Amino acid sequence: MTGRVLPEAQWDVLDLSDWYDRHDPGSGDRFVEAARATFGAIATQPLIYGRVDSAPRGREIREMVMDGSRCS
Repeated sequence: MTGRVLPEAQWDVLDLSDWYDRHDPGSGDRFVEAARATFGAIATQPLIYGRVDSAPRGREIREMVMDGSRCS
């Protein structure tokens, strides 16, 4: 199984980081770190996370909820 983070997701992380920083300076960096930890956890042990039911045929996509408490 290979993993990748789509460019769109990377841009979303950067956009959300900016949003967090506007509301609480410094929290954007914490958000980016939490996102990296989430991506790393999925990459390390993808099979322990839930499958996305609407994945394209022949593709297996996994997801997890990011720990938002690390951002504030």
